[in-house]
Amino acid sequence: MLDVFFTNKIPGTMPNWTDELIRVATILNEFDGESLTTGLFPRRFELISNRDAEARDASDFRDEYGSYLSYLGLMGYENTGDGWICHIDPLAKDLLCSDIPDPNAYMRLKMSLFQYPNPIGIHFYPNGRLRVEALSLEKRHKQISNEVKIVPFRAILKCLLALFEKQKSEEVYLSYSEIWAYIFQNSTVNTNLNFNAEEIIKRIIDSRQTGLLIPYPDTSLRNLHIIAHTGLVYKVSKPENRIYLTQEITKNQNSDVFEMAKLISEMKEFFEITKNSNFEDIKHWTSSVYLNGSWFNYFSGNAVKNAEMSSIKHSLTSIETISPIEEADISAPLSNFVQNQAKKSKNTPTRLANPEETQILREKANLQHRVIVRMIADRLIANDIHPLSNTFIDLCCNNPNPLLFEIKSCNQQNQLSQTRKAISQLYEYRYRHQELHGAKLILAFEQKPTDNLEWLIDYLVTDREITPCWIDGEQQIVTLKQCVNGLESIIDYTI
Repeated sequence: MLDVFFTNKIPGTMPNWTDELIRVATILNEFDGESLTTGLFPRRFELISNRDAEARDASDFRDEYGSYLSYLGLMGYENTGDGWICHIDPLAKDLLCSDIPDPNAYMRLKMSLFQYPNPIGIHFYPNGRLRVEALSLEKRHKQISNEVKIVPFRAILKCLLALFEKQKSEEVYLSYSEIWAYIFQNSTVNTNLNFNAEEIIKRIIDSRQTGLLIPYPDTSLRNLHIIAHTGLVYKVSKPENRIYLTQEITKNQNSDVFEMAKLISEMKEFFEITKNSNFEDIKHWTSSVYLNGSWFNYFSGNAVKNAEMSSIKHSLTSIETISPIEEADISAPLSNFVQNQAKKSKNTPTRLANPEETQILREKANLQHRVIVRMIADRLIANDIHPLSNTFIDLCCNNPNPLLFEIKSCNQQNQLSQTRKAISQLYEYRYRHQELHGAKLILAFEQKPTDNLEWLIDYLVTDREITPCWIDGEQQIVTLKQCVNGLESIIDYTI
């Protein structure tokens, strides 16, 4: 029944795909509470698209990024009667748009709720109308007629855990062909959330003894690898496509990760689908759940119990987990900033980051952080100054004067905590890099500290000897008059 899981429009095969997920969410967050104006979205997405904007029209961008809104529920729309108001998914705001995003937690929650049948497949018009897409409606009609009721990620996780209980092996996997034959095409499984996983596992073990590979259509399971971004499973391609439980689960049955996987596999939440199998009734139901906002509320996690939500959102990486022998290589060699960006754009797999490095990389994935870094780097390059960087250091340069930048995306709620982190980072990075000894320290804020945080500016300058600068409303870089020396190449004006 499930000919396709998820969508091939979301490039989840890339190991650093979650960076794009964060950037998409950050852009959508700009439209939170705004009226839907479809022309604005493409212009913003041009910032992160790898495709040639000149060679395509606005609908191409909607096609490229619209899947994020529907399949991941990144944004919902409130009908006002004569138009739509955009609302960013609260989970996305919390887990993707914060100063240190946690995309794995976001994906765990979304994959724990993504189900078949679902009402996905709606085209929204700014005037308040909507249209149900014919292809998705046809698939939904087929699924409802066959009484399908399945959350794919939960079903896979449930079978993986049952297989682990049976074999007690650290290498527990399900092949794509097994997922296809024994889960997705098995009416016992895809019509019953409470199916008996032990029976399914017994059939899988028996089939493995025969050594026969079960074929599955090329069009099926196109994006099954998306669930690897939950942090609970991982995918290998050889000798065949397989989904494995992570060793954090199989090595310790008393761990929080094991309990998290078990909890998800046993979740009962399900968005109730119309019981009418009439084509027109299904079409009407699809429209109504968007008009009344019930699907968006469900997919935003409102149906999940508080205890479940807290467990699933629990981060799998924490600075507290670092041991002395895993110390982050903050003093890694600096290299050309432009070349570093080119390497990142190729999406090539790299070594696994330790927890501290993971936190740094998450913060750097924030779109506004990237925009500020790029803005400063471009100005340095335009003045024939060659910016350097590495995983930890946002930007620095040696000539004509040594400069070390730390960039912080922030708001009124997190600016103090971001400042504290930046101060410790600047001092440590300068100390641990021989070529940066004596460098001028610069903390670049997304916005100027105001109100009860104005004291930060004087504290940085007079007590910490760190130069603050920030972006004003006109996308200009500002600092204090007494701090501009050595920064003339990047500063627009002083106060």
